[in-house]
Amino acid sequence: MIKFCFSTLILIIYIYLDYNYGNQSFEISNHFTIFLQEQYEFGNLKGFIELIFYVFSTLGDRNIMYYILIFLWLKQANKLQTLSLIIMYSISSFFGDFMKMILKQPRPFYIDNQIQLDFCQYGFGGPSGHACRALVFYVILFKMLQTQYSDQQQDFHQVQSEELYLMIQSEQQQTNEISLKNQIIRSIILILFILFTGIARVYFGVHFLNQVILGWIMGLYLLFIFYNCGMQNKIKQLLIQAIQKERVKIYQIILIIYLIIIITASFIIYQGCINSQILNQLKQNWKDMADFQQKCNGNDRIYNTSFEKHDIIGISIITFPYFIFISLLYKKGIYEPQLYSYKFFTKKGIIRTIILIIGLILPYYFRKQTKQYLLQLDSNIVVQFFFIGLLYFFELTLLLIYLIPLINKLLKVDNPGDLLNYQPKIEEQYEVEL
Repeated sequence: MIKFCFSTLILIIYIYLDYNYGNQSFEISNHFTIFLQEQYEFGNLKGFIELIFYVFSTLGDRNIMYYILIFLWLKQANKLQTLSLIIMYSISSFFGDFMKMILKQPRPFYIDNQIQLDFCQYGFGGPSGHACRALVFYVILFKMLQTQYSDQQQDFHQVQSEELYLMIQSEQQQTNEISLKNQIIRSIILILFILFTGIARVYFGVHFLNQVILGWIMGLYLLFIFYNCGMQNKIKQLLIQAIQKERVKIYQIILIIYLIIIITASFIIYQGCINSQILNQLKQNWKDMADFQQKCNGNDRIYNTSFEKHDIIGISIITFPYFIFISLLYKKGIYEPQLYSYKFFTKKGIIRTIILIIGLILPYYFRKQTKQYLLQLDSNIVVQFFFIGLLYFFELTLLLIYLIPLINKLLKVDNPGDLLNYQPKIEEQYEVEL
């Protein structure tokens, strides 16, 4: 509890300083952006450097992470790890959109027409959602895959003599040294990956440096409470109890209370944004400056659905973990997706893949049409929030928890069992206690 309170206090202090003094770094940041754009073939996505930046920026997009999550759900044996990743990704994405409505910071091209754009992206600038999401998502993913790799590398042997014991101990020590070096190399690659994702957002002129740094700090905060404040174990415990239908009524009430508080606070902040004449005039000034950009000129529709309207829809992702929890709790029966066959180039695999693609395309098309229709209306934001944001995450939950298992059951590729306690059959294992 002390670690959580102390880290939260540090984050609040940093956010306060960024809110009051972050604008003093805007000019320096824009000089850095202009320097990068002049050096590295800006405006030419066929150029190697700009293409690299574009790839890193795209890897921080929400849609890319959704596809990765679906792929992990199909292929990953440990579903609890994947569910934990989904929950932390949802929290980090919500955190970014929520803080944008509080800080209300501009983007670089709102205040400096020397900034060039490859694409127009209206909305509040800070913190960088790409930086926060990418840090949380890819660090947890990296550690998840690293844990899986380490488990696969474990070898058990039957000790027959002292010489064999010493030989095994020596080999294990050498393996550990190699593993440590590999871990250091992978960690350096991960750090560079996160850095380039943030720098790419600065390069494309959609974020100031302080906004990217704030996104990283928020991501580090979430990772700290996840790994060091008991959040990881608590999430695992809740998921296990939901699947096993054990002592969950109190948690249902607590989660609903949390959701009500968070969503209510978000709507209060939203109402404050749309009713602020000063902010509305400021946004109009930003739009007038953005109109000098060829990519933004004439994009009134994007402008009208950006800023707090975009963020209030984005924070609906906080309901995604709750949908998963409720779906696991009320799903009848148990299943063991670890035993499913996910070979794509078999007869059943092709049929399964086609059904899955249809299951992805149809809800996406329906949601896209619904979103376009509602955003054209001068409807209440509550309606937009529930029918655009919540609809998407409800569909995604049904896909993960119901549709994918149903497809496998219909094609008779599953075996009965327990989702959590699956232990693969291993013939003639020999174990040594070192």
